[in-house]
Amino acid sequence: MAQMALYVYQLSAAGSGALHFAAQHSIPVIVSKTDTFTEILKEDQAIFIEPDNEDQLGVAILKLASDEKLRNYLQHGIKKISSRTWRNVAEDYLTLYEEITG
Repeated sequence: MAQMALYVYQLSAAGSGALHFAAQHSIPVIVSKTDTFTEILKEDQAIFIEPDNEDQLGVAILKLASDEKLRNYLQHGIKKISSRTWRNVAEDYLTLYEEITG
């Protein structure tokens, strides 16, 4: 079994920074299929499960712990979001605003 740490937390309006920490350190994540995560992460950056589905969470944890190829794939994918800066986000929003307003 892989050496790993499991950090489970409830999503709150204030946020926790856990996703940012994971991205900065290329740590694979399992997240709920909620707008908060689906807007930020792609399929190659996380394992998505239905909110409050304990069975899916258990299966995902075991799969991540036992599948080194999957861990490596997700580690590579999550690195992509660690390079995002507030400037990148602001530029993306500006581009989108300009497209919408013509």
